[in-house]
Amino acid sequence: QGCQPPHANVSLLSPPPRNDKLKIHMRKHTGERPYSCQRCSARFLHSYDLKNHMHLHTGARPYECYLCHKAF
Repeated sequence: QGCQPPHANVSLLSPPPRNDKLKIHMRKHTGERPYSCQRCSARFLHSYDLKNHMHLHTGARPYECYLCHKAF
């Protein structure tokens, strides 16, 4: 009666999930926050969140509205 393996419904055209994406996802469950600010106690799941956070300390406002030129 042919038992199908658990992966039988997975398309051969789609790539398997990447281990690094799973590793990053698992941080949500483990509470791991490997990116820490050197100026305060803030810690982050993702490096880009730390990069954005650092603008608070440097005063940099790299994003500007093209209509009114207000910077963020």
